[in-house]
Formats: sequence, C-alpha cells, structure tokens
Amino acid sequence: PALNNVAHLFATGVGCKRDDAYARKIYEAAAEMGDPHGAFTLATWCNSGRGNEADEEDLVQGFRWHSSAAKAGLAKAQFNTGVHFMTGKGVPAKDYDKAAEWFQLAAERGMAEACVNLGELHRMGLGGSGRTRPAEAKHWHRRAVELGSHFAADLLEDDRNFEDRQTRWRWSVREVGGGVSSIDYNNRRMFHP
Repeated sequence: PALNNVAHLFATGVGCKRDDAYARKIYEAAAEMGDPHGAFTLATWCNSGRGNEADEEDLVQGFRWHSSAAKAGLAKAQFNTGVHFMTGKGVPAKDYDKAAEWFQLAAERGMAEACVNLGELHRMGLGGSGRTRPAEAKHWHRRAVELGSHFAADLLEDDRNFEDRQTRWRWSVREVGGGVSSIDYNNRRMFHP
C-alpha cells in the first residue's frame, strides 16, 4: 500500500511535481509486489495510455493487471476483467462465459454496474447455452436497482413495456385466429422495428 500511495502523490502532483511516467513505474513496482490497488491503477493506466503511449501491448498488460487485482478480490477489477472478456480487448478473443463469471463475482460484492452487465448478458443470450434468460436478467437488473443503478431501473421499465407489447401482440393474433392481419403486422412492427 505504501508504494501505491507514493505513486498516487506523483500521479496527482500533491506535495511534489506531477510525473505520470514516474508514477507509472511506482505503480508497476507496487503491482509486482502483489498490491491489488496498485495493479488496478496500473491496469487502468495501461488501458488509457496514461504515463505511456497506448498500444495493443498496453491492453494486454491492462488485462494482466486487472485480472491480478480481480483474483485478489477487488470488485472493480473483477468488473474490468469481465469487460476485457466482453469486448475482446487485451485478450485473444471475446469470451462471454468468462465475462459473465467475472461480472458475477463483482456483482456478488455489490457492484451495480456488474449486475447490469450480467443481466444484459443473460437478456441477450450471450454465453452459456446461447439462449436468452429473462428471469436471470431481471434478477440482476433488480439487484442493480437495489444498489442504486438508475440505468437498471430504465432497463426494467423497458422490459415491462416490452412484455406489455408482447401480450398485446398475442391477443391480436388470437383475435384473428392466428392468421396474419394488419393488426398482427402493426404489433410486430411495434416491438420489432
């Protein structure tokens, strides 16, 4: 922790001249010594190119340090490790199953953003069986709302509106005996633009 604190001083310029390159070297030393906070900060800097020119190798290093901090139990690093797998940045390929595993760990530690992402993976059927899992999606979106996510509240409202439109569409199909009609067409278009 002490090295991480010294690096922070050079990164912010508090009590000394700001020096990103030097701060990055100190964060590297802290990360190498197993400090999860130093590893997390270094990973964030690698991904943004702070204190260095950003390139593909930096993204790989960003993943390395995020996953190191994630394995130490740091929720925000678990979330960012999930983002690496979800986007394919810093890893060989996208892997939604691994993304979901890391999001779940962060979500279980109370991170609202991880709950939202995990819910969206379930809602879209990414990873696992490849099927959508609306009940799981709602569970994680509700948990995100409990943790204060306004975005998740909007997603739940969108889900309710979608379900209402699906119900109206089903009734429209029943009214015309299952045949294709203008009512059927209009309702399909309403929720499948």
